[in-house]
Amino acid sequence: MPSHVDLLLLRDHLITKGRYFLPKKFNKILEIFLEGAKHRTDFLQKTSEFWRARKLPNDIFSKKPLRLFSCHEMTAPNSANTKANRITSKGIPCLFLSSDKKTAAVETRPWLGVNVQVAKFILQKKQKIIDLTKDVLFGNELREAVSGQRDQEQLTRELKIWQYLNVLYARPVDVGGEDEYIFTQFIADLFKVKGGFDGIKYMSSVSHRGFNLALFNTKRAKIEDEKSMDVKEVTRILWDMHVPMGPRVIDLKKYRDFEQW
Repeated sequence: MPSHVDLLLLRDHLITKGRYFLPKKFNKILEIFLEGAKHRTDFLQKTSEFWRARKLPNDIFSKKPLRLFSCHEMTAPNSANTKANRITSKGIPCLFLSSDKKTAAVETRPWLGVNVQVAKFILQKKQKIIDLTKDVLFGNELREAVSGQRDQEQLTRELKIWQYLNVLYARPVDVGGEDEYIFTQFIADLFKVKGGFDGIKYMSSVSHRGFNLALFNTKRAKIEDEKSMDVKEVTRILWDMHVPMGPRVIDLKKYRDFEQW
């Protein structure tokens, strides 16, 4: 029975040895991902609301009026401008959204003086997603849901694998450390191609109250209208650190300017 150690071995193999053809010893853990995905499947209904944010590139010392992003500029970048990220490799677009305004704004990691623009997105079609937050927020319920099919020890080991996977998707990666994305990109492709999922829902690394959503098809959500867009300037940053799920998490209270959202 594989454990989270096997997950680390798979991650190490993809980063340092090869990422296109895997040894048979990893087949079991891939089967666990596909089987476990069945218990973490959720459906987001058409017209569900999500948020996306971008830092405005204006010079904070300039007296010129802010140039806001257009609706088109607030959507996912095209293939030519897509950088490697936790879901897709360079050149493959992906639409990243958040559950609320605050989480979307803080996910941009804004600094003092910067202005953050947010926009509301509406799902255009029902989406089948894999919900990794269930292992963090609803571990006991998930355990009970499948306890009749597996022994308790096996189930506990699997839960650890899934909880660690959520951490890998949620944690920030430093500039220049894009190799850390190789593993999560591989698993995202597994869910997309083998599991038939439309996206991945995972916890936010900067808000314990919000979550993020990555949609493989960038056309499945569109901006509601220009009226839904809003802008705020970061004027104060208060450090309030806590560690609820493993990696370092920065509470939304750090950014007092977003409390009205």
